[in-house]
Amino acid sequence: AFVDLHSDHLTVISPKRQLRIYCAGVWHNVILSLCMFLFLLSLPYLLLPFYTSGHGAVVVSVNKDSPLHDKLLPGTAIIQFDSCIVDVSKDWYTCIQDIGLHSQTGYCIPSALLESHPLLSLNKTKHLKDGNGIDCCSHDTQSDICFSVVTLTKNNRAKSNQYEKKYVCLTARQIISDVECHTNDECNIITRDQACVIPAIGSYSHLVKIKHTGTGDPVIFLGDLRSLLYSVKVTDFLPSSKSLPLWLPSMLHTIAIYIISISSALALLNMLPAYTLDGQWALGALLESLWPEYPHRNKILNGILTCGSILLVLNIILAIWILINW
Repeated sequence: AFVDLHSDHLTVISPKRQLRIYCAGVWHNVILSLCMFLFLLSLPYLLLPFYTSGHGAVVVSVNKDSPLHDKLLPGTAIIQFDSCIVDVSKDWYTCIQDIGLHSQTGYCIPSALLESHPLLSLNKTKHLKDGNGIDCCSHDTQSDICFSVVTLTKNNRAKSNQYEKKYVCLTARQIISDVECHTNDECNIITRDQACVIPAIGSYSHLVKIKHTGTGDPVIFLGDLRSLLYSVKVTDFLPSSKSLPLWLPSMLHTIAIYIISISSALALLNMLPAYTLDGQWALGALLESLWPEYPHRNKILNGILTCGSILLVLNIILAIWILINW
C-alpha cells in the first residue's frame, strides 16, 4: 500500500500518530505475509483427510517429450533416486542436484558375469557423435550401454602385471545395483571376486535408478539430470481418492509462496528511506519523535533519503542489467 498524505491535518498530530498512519500499509503487508506463512505450515493438516503426506515425492505430471512420460505415471510416489532416499518432494530436487554435482559412480558385479562378455581395449571402441562417452555395443538393443572396468593384464615385455582400462557392453538394468563403487577394491571389501564397472557415458550424463511405488520395475534413466528438474513435477500430497486433483495442493502452496514474496517485497520496498516512498514520511516522523528540538534534523533526514534513493536506483539498474544479460 502506498501512502502519500502530508496535509495540514496530518502535520498537527503527534509524530507517533503520524508514524502509525505512514506504516499502516506496510503493517497490513506484514500481517498478510505472516498469515500466509502460517497457512503453509498448517497446509498438511488442513488438507486432511483428503490428502496425506509422507509417501515420498508424488508425481503430478511429466512432460510429453520426456523419456519418463510413460514410465512415471501421475500419482506414483518416488521413494529413492539412485542411492538417495526421497521422503518429501524437496528431497527429489536435492537428490538430483547432489548426484549431478559428482561424477558417475560404478556398480559391483560378479567377476564371472564380467568374464562372460568380451573386453575391448580403447582402440577397438569408438566415441559417440557428441564426443561425450564411449560406444562399444552393437546396438542390438537400447538397453545395452558401454561400461569401463580396470583389469589386471600380463605385460610380456616387462614380464609383470599391469592395470589396464577395458570396455564391455552390458545390459544396464542387469548391472545397476544398490552397491556402488569407484574401484575394484571397494567391491572386494564386501564380497570377493567382484569387479567395479563404471558407465562410459561421459561427464554430462548419468545412469540412475528411480524406485517408485507404482507397478513395474524401477525406472532406469540415462541422460542429463538437469532435465528432470523441469520435466517432472512432484508434490508432497497424495489424494485419498482418485477423484481429487493432484495439482490442488501444489497450486495452494504456490499461491501462498507468491503472496508471501510479493507482500514482503512491497513492505520492504515501501519502508526504504527513499524519496516518494512511505519510508520518507515514516523516517521523518521517527526522527521528529526522537529529536523534536534538534536543529539539524532535516539535514540528517535529507542525507539519509538521498543515500537511500541512490542505492535504490543503482539496485534497479543492476537488476535490469542482470535480467538483460542473463
